Amino acid sequence: MRRRLINVAERGPISREGNFYAITDSGLQRLKGFAGSPEAVAAAAPSTKRTTVAAAARARNEVQLDAFKSRLMKLASIHFEHFVKELLDAMDYEDVRVTKASLD
Repeated sequence: MRRRLINVAERGPISREGNFYAITDSGLQRLKGFAGSPEAVAAAAPSTKRTTVAAAARARNEVQLDAFKSRLMKLASIHFEHFVKELLDAMDYEDVRVTKASLD
C-alpha cells in the first residue's frame, strides 16, 4: 500500500507530508471526471473534497459492480459452481466441495 501511495503522490493527484496524504486540486479534477460528464460536474453545486471523493468512489464502484455482474452472468454453470466454492473458501467455510457435473 505504501508503494502505491508513493507512486500516486509522484504523479500529482495527492501530496505527502510525512505520514499524511492529502488530495491535490489536480486529483480533485480527475475524481470529478469519474462522477459524470464534464457538463454535469460543472453544473453541480460546489462540494468539499470529501464529497467529491465519495461521489467518485461511488461512481467507480457502480461501474465495477455492473462489469462484475455481466461477467458472472456469462459464466458456464460449472465455472459458476467453482466460483462459489472459491468464494465460500475465502469466507472461511470448511470442507467446501463442488460435486460432479450434472444437469441440476
